[in-house]
Amino acid sequence: AMSQIASAGYRLLFLTARPITRSEATRKYLSTIGHEETPPVMMPEGALITSAMGTLGTMANVWKDLKSYKLTQLREIELLFR
Repeated sequence: AMSQIASAGYRLLFLTARPITRSEATRKYLSTIGHEETPPVMMPEGALITSAMGTLGTMANVWKDLKSYKLTQLREIELLFR
């Protein structure tokens, strides 16, 4: 489904509450999603938005209320396109 969305010309954005220090591991994880399917279904490339804080800052400030964090981030991203 994600590949069909991307092939229709949409640019994907992946939002995670993981800290910026885990961005490379997160990209690697995203690249493995769907490999176990038959036939393999690859996730399309897209921008990755992480928490700008390091691991400890993210654990203390973001993970305690993930829903609120992600909603705030999505609203901020939405404002960029208005």
